[in-house]
Amino acid sequence: MSHFDFNDVNHNGLQDATHLPPSTAPMTPVQLQALVLQLSATVEQHSSVISDLLALRKENEQLKAQNASLIAKMTEMEKTISHQKTQLQHLSVTNKVSEAPKVSDTDGKSQKEGNSYSDAAKRAPKTPAQVTPARPLKKRISAARPFRSAEAQGPKGFEYYAKKFIAIMTKAQAQVIEDFDPLDPAHLADPKYASLSETERLQETFSLVHQRAMNTLSFVRPVSVAAVGRFFVELSWIDDNDLLLALQEAKIRLAKEDPKQADFVFRNLPAPAPETTMTTPSAPSSSPSVLSSLRLALWNANGLRATTVHDVLSHSRDAADVLFITETWLTSGLLPTNWSQYHLYGKPVVNAHGRGSAGICCLVSPSCPFLVHQLPSYNAHTLSMKIGRVTVHCLYLPPSLSSELALSVLNSLPLSSDTVLCGDFNARLGALTGDLVVNPRGRSLLPWLGERALRVLNAELSHGVATFTSFRRNVEVSSIIDLFLTNIPTSGMVSPSLSVESDLSLGSDHRLMFLSFGYIPSNPRDDDSSSSSVLAPRRLWNLSRLNEVDPLLLYRSRFHSLVAPLAATLSELVSSPSGARPPIDSLNDSLNEYDSIGPKASRPGYWKKYWTPHLEAAARERDRRYRVDKAYWWTLYQDAHRSFRHAVAAAKRLSWKNFCASLEKDFSKATATLARLKRRKQASSSYTHPDGPQSAVDTMAAHLATVYDGSLLSSADRPAPPPDFSGLYGPGILALRSSGAVKTMALLNSVGVNRNGFSLLLSSRLYTCFIRPKLEYGLAISRLTSSDVKALDKLQNRLVGMFLGSSWVNVAKHITCIHPFLHRYKVLMTRYVLRSRSLAGDCLVILLRDSLRYPRLVQLLSENSLYRSLPVPPPTSSSALKALFDSHWQEQFDRQMSSATSSGKFALLRACRPSVSRPDPILYLPMSRTARSRLVRWRLGRFTNMDEECPCVSGARLSRDHFLVCRAIDPSLIEQLPPSPPSVNRIDHALNSLPLSASDGPPPFWSALLSLLYVVDTLCHPLAHIAPDPDPGDSWFSVSASPP
Repeated sequence: MSHFDFNDVNHNGLQDATHLPPSTAPMTPVQLQALVLQLSATVEQHSSVISDLLALRKENEQLKAQNASLIAKMTEMEKTISHQKTQLQHLSVTNKVSEAPKVSDTDGKSQKEGNSYSDAAKRAPKTPAQVTPARPLKKRISAARPFRSAEAQGPKGFEYYAKKFIAIMTKAQAQVIEDFDPLDPAHLADPKYASLSETERLQETFSLVHQRAMNTLSFVRPVSVAAVGRFFVELSWIDDNDLLLALQEAKIRLAKEDPKQADFVFRNLPAPAPETTMTTPSAPSSSPSVLSSLRLALWNANGLRATTVHDVLSHSRDAADVLFITETWLTSGLLPTNWSQYHLYGKPVVNAHGRGSAGICCLVSPSCPFLVHQLPSYNAHTLSMKIGRVTVHCLYLPPSLSSELALSVLNSLPLSSDTVLCGDFNARLGALTGDLVVNPRGRSLLPWLGERALRVLNAELSHGVATFTSFRRNVEVSSIIDLFLTNIPTSGMVSPSLSVESDLSLGSDHRLMFLSFGYIPSNPRDDDSSSSSVLAPRRLWNLSRLNEVDPLLLYRSRFHSLVAPLAATLSELVSSPSGARPPIDSLNDSLNEYDSIGPKASRPGYWKKYWTPHLEAAARERDRRYRVDKAYWWTLYQDAHRSFRHAVAAAKRLSWKNFCASLEKDFSKATATLARLKRRKQASSSYTHPDGPQSAVDTMAAHLATVYDGSLLSSADRPAPPPDFSGLYGPGILALRSSGAVKTMALLNSVGVNRNGFSLLLSSRLYTCFIRPKLEYGLAISRLTSSDVKALDKLQNRLVGMFLGSSWVNVAKHITCIHPFLHRYKVLMTRYVLRSRSLAGDCLVILLRDSLRYPRLVQLLSENSLYRSLPVPPPTSSSALKALFDSHWQEQFDRQMSSATSSGKFALLRACRPSVSRPDPILYLPMSRTARSRLVRWRLGRFTNMDEECPCVSGARLSRDHFLVCRAIDPSLIEQLPPSPPSVNRIDHALNSLPLSASDGPPPFWSALLSLLYVVDTLCHPLAHIAPDPDPGDSWFSVSASPP
């Protein structure tokens, strides 16, 4: 830094100011004032320069200190590197000496005699006493490899060995064939295949490649079979079933060398299906029969969310058939999953925004092979289920519960044979489970377990493995409080296993646990009713895959080889039929077993909608940070967990937008989809029985027979209806239908019928399809007064406001053609009368017409202006009637707008198109979602409903007319709009001038109109960041420019 003299600065700075120009004339007061101001400015400038120089000096001193610290660190690192080089040189010399050839005994003897301890000391290398071995150094280098960048790590796996192998083969002058396809029949050079056809050669090639791939997997290291096998599956050389067999064989190979490592590496491998043998009734088997493996999962969620359940189910779908979740905190509702759900809801927490406490949930996989039946709840802390023949009680005993109350809850449970108790007991059993301490509840629980002869599976199968892990004051705290208890004897559980996923991050302090065992009933029944406890697995065929060439050829090859024994059996039955009936059922089962390439594991559909490779990488990164040193990586893990959640939320939003856009194109598809979602959201009750579905059918049939056999009817005859029937009671209909309509509208609102989901046009059409018929049911034969019609209109406004997101619904109803209830009441009554005229003579209404009087109908028809306006005879087609109904309502609407013009009311409604039978074109013309939102908000008056001052600093308030003269808006945008009639807003006139069909092409002012509304949006929301449209109106221009 160059030297700077403050004296020079002060002297030179004051020189021009103090040395006045030579003048003999006295200075005027104005000149003296100017001179004083000049001197003051100069002094202030000098003061700022001095403060800046002081700050620079201070920063210079700090940089000098940092440089000195960095130089010291570099010197220390150079010493360390030099020391490590010396160690490596010593290790290389030592290895060379150890590899030197041995000398003869005579030479060695003479050397020993000639050497002394001093000579040996002189020859010893002068190195430090403590030398770091080479193996720990290699371990540290290997441990640091995952933290390097992908470029620094270099090639991985087969890429590294492939390069080395190609280099060796190239050096040996071997030719490398690029893009070699082993499935090409041209490579089948064996002469014995020369006579085969092209299809047969292709099938034979598939068979050879399949056999070689399976042989390769049998020689690959067991830990690498999964990766190599998945690669073979992607190439269609093998299928999933073959990979499962290869993995099971690899587990057997690895178990011979290291059983513990085999159990850890293949912990998620499903158990092989037990072989079933057919036995005759005359020779029953003496050994007990083993039912299907029972697989249970347990997890404490600490508050279950919709996004969390997706994560836990993705880890449980291949390892568990039934998942129990404690502490769900749910007070009502269902989870978004295709697994069957059984809930024990918790209690609401005061001032917790709808959150509850406790709560237990049971999720049953769609592929569960057992019948699952919910038992009555014996207390407020237990969810009891019947899974096949096993009774499972899932409990959550909160820490606030005293030991006496906890034991009373446990004593209320019926502990019949073959019972499993699981859940969060908040009891630490000490040395029994391998825990460090015993808490008071654990001391009370130990005698209770001994009295009831309950086994603690945690102690037998996962002794010392913590189920709860947390960090308090940066110290890891763990305990074993999630337990599995059972009274099933040891002989009744075949190959039991209990795994605790300690390295799995699910956003909870508790660990996900999996219990599986082969179940042998302790009391086998003599009858055959037990077969109903296990459901036959549903077989699904993905026939669309047969349109692909490779799966089709693989299917033909496998089916041809597998069906050969069945074909031989059928040929023998045809050639030499016997007198007995052939086993048709067993032959059919054999054919079904052969008629598939391989079973496909069930996968929840919601993973396919939004899951991407980016989310997969984020999830793996989160899990990787959780598995390493938690004390150091905990903060990094939490950051990765938040990033993963944000990525999942963003992917779901994108998937949701695509889903809404797909339904906008096809209304029939939208109605079918909404109906399916509506059925899925509504809880449907079903009757089940612990003894199986047949027992449920018999019990329900017997119950209905006693209800409808007529024994409950009274002996007296029903009274006849009154002669003057005046119709249904209007207020009663409103009270009966309003709650159901609001509930259904709330259900549709949750699946997309809202302003953030479907468009306004689609939402209005779904309202008229699903909701309005609920309100109109029975109106044609009802007696409605003017107050009843107003109440119905008020209810309709509430329902429309639910998907509109506002209480101002008049304009929205007009532009979407939702008519008021007075007009709908007249239409329904007119249709009812016209339809009754065309009924057959033996209809009930026609038969009762002569015996019942309809004074109400005659009076209302005389007052019904719509009915009286029909021509004679009235039209019979539905379209002609609809045209007459729309024309009648158009006349009434025009009269209302004429009277509103003189009074100044309904300004927004008068600015819209006057048509009541066609939706406003802004709802369906091609444009972006944001542009359509601005057009709709302009129609609804959302931009001018805020009594605020315009940001143009003109002092004017935000209004529809002010935007036409606002200084913040480019006048050229307004000039491009078509001229409007007097007293008509120019923007409203431009919207009313839009064509009715997109095929007519966009008008010249289309881009200017969208740009103008974007500026209006920014003026009304000055603090929001609104992204501009790069090319306004491009959607319509591209549609009109594309060829038909």
